[in-house]
Amino acid sequence: MKKRIISAKADWKKNNVLFVALLLCVTSFAQKIEKNLVPNPSFEKHKNRSSLIKNAIPWQGVGTADYYYRTDKLDSSRYKGAHTGKCYAGLRFQPKYKEFMYVRLTEPLKKDRAYHFKMYVRLSGRSTVTLKQLGVYFSADEFETGMNFEEQGIID
Repeated sequence: MKKRIISAKADWKKNNVLFVALLLCVTSFAQKIEKNLVPNPSFEKHKNRSSLIKNAIPWQGVGTADYYYRTDKLDSSRYKGAHTGKCYAGLRFQPKYKEFMYVRLTEPLKKDRAYHFKMYVRLSGRSTVTLKQLGVYFSADEFETGMNFEEQGIID
């Protein structure tokens, strides 16, 4: 479990977007009053039982970001399934291939305010590699394939 406190230093626009690279669930991104700004943080609300993250309303993915509405039977890891609820997301990372998922926050971040971000991550039992880094990116701009990620918006 990773817990981070961040400050919004830039003048954020109304369309703040959270780009998330994670494997299990985003449990909290909140102001001090503990209002979660991430919609559908544990992916429980979904359109249908397809395996793409875009079925977890309103999440979107780049590549084939996976959506699991129940525990993957092929997962041989010690801790199977979601941290909370039944649903979770999965991302694949290879030397020349990376997947991303993203969602618009429910309200804009405000300048000079502290926010808490927490997510639960685990390596699938089907994995053959590990990652050196995994993080999130906050941006006022909508995600576009090939966009550059500015260092000031990254939380590692």
